[in-house]
Amino acid sequence: TPHLSQSFLQYTCTETIEGWDCVVDGERQTVVAEKGFKFDKMPQLLSVHLRRFAYDTQRDTKDKINAPIEIPETMDLSELVDSGIENKCEFELFSVMIHSGTAHGGHYWCYAKNEDGVWHSFNDAVVSELEGHELAQLLCSKLSEEASTSSSSTNAYMMEYRRAGLATVTLDELEAMIPSELREEIRAEDAEYLELTEAWEVSQRVVEVHVKTSEGAAKDLLLMESCTMLQALTQVQQALEGEQCQAYKQAPLNCLRLRKWDFHRNCAGEPFDDEKARLEELNFGREVTLVLERRSVDAEFEVFKPNEFVVHCLEWDNSAWSAEPKRVSTVVVPGEKDATVADLRSQVEQAYRADGEEEGEAEGEGGADGEEGFSRGQVLLILSTSERLHMLVDYQDEDGYN
Repeated sequence: TPHLSQSFLQYTCTETIEGWDCVVDGERQTVVAEKGFKFDKMPQLLSVHLRRFAYDTQRDTKDKINAPIEIPETMDLSELVDSGIENKCEFELFSVMIHSGTAHGGHYWCYAKNEDGVWHSFNDAVVSELEGHELAQLLCSKLSEEASTSSSSTNAYMMEYRRAGLATVTLDELEAMIPSELREEIRAEDAEYLELTEAWEVSQRVVEVHVKTSEGAAKDLLLMESCTMLQALTQVQQALEGEQCQAYKQAPLNCLRLRKWDFHRNCAGEPFDDEKARLEELNFGREVTLVLERRSVDAEFEVFKPNEFVVHCLEWDNSAWSAEPKRVSTVVVPGEKDATVADLRSQVEQAYRADGEEEGEAEGEGGADGEEGFSRGQVLLILSTSERLHMLVDYQDEDGYN
């Protein structure tokens, strides 16, 4: 692996020129000359930039040079300086800039050493301490033979050195070196960054809540995930607007409760009776839809039955040959977890018959066409469960629909 010091020597090496025409002691002569240069003096801070990018004239494209190079932590450049001006030019490395990618784009970050000699990685917003083996790999000082000949696209392209023994500059002294216009720009950017960071942190603690009522009212609001269900209920009540929400706004808090909207069953689901529970404990995520429920002072809230099925039943009379169903009804069945399909059908049948009897009594007919139950080929039941399962039960006509 080539050493960085070799690059300096090659940069300042002399070049022999044959047949150089010049004037020596007042006479024009053709001589063999050596062309080169040395530095008059070195700066306090030395920036070394590697030419990692080149243009390939044969292929008409830009290329990145990924060849590894060994970067010394200390470097003596005294032999490159005119000895009559400066005798000692020792430098120590304190920062390395990295590029990962190609000549057409990539990612930049840097490594820097603090006052205690500890190296850190500064990669966007992530700052981490560098381990010993990572530093050795960064400086290419302990690469295997295979690694030293590899062409990884992640490599150093710029190094920062400072004079050995250079007095440490305080932050106040460093800030004083920065032009006042630039200092103001930095302060403005810092303030904007802090504002954006605080806004982002707040957004990660906010839940977007969509509230609906049985009367069709809806309201969207933002709640902190740290608030309790009682606080959430209070804020929801205060946020409601419109004539149809007056009953909710005037109701005592103990006559209101929030329930999670069940998108599978398309109805109100689990109620939140624990007023001390926090939104973050209920795993709502960043967004949730809730139902605001109201009861009268002398009534009780409906008991939540998580296994209930809401079943939409449609009945056709094949003899009528009509596309319109003879009867449409919605019934609720217990839907116990260990129930079989036969149990479910029996429960649906009982609920459907009871619903029909109620309709018949209301019409003074004493029942739904005197039906005792279902007969094959007469009734189509569409069962819509919480898992969005649709079943067609006991129906087969001559066209093969089932």
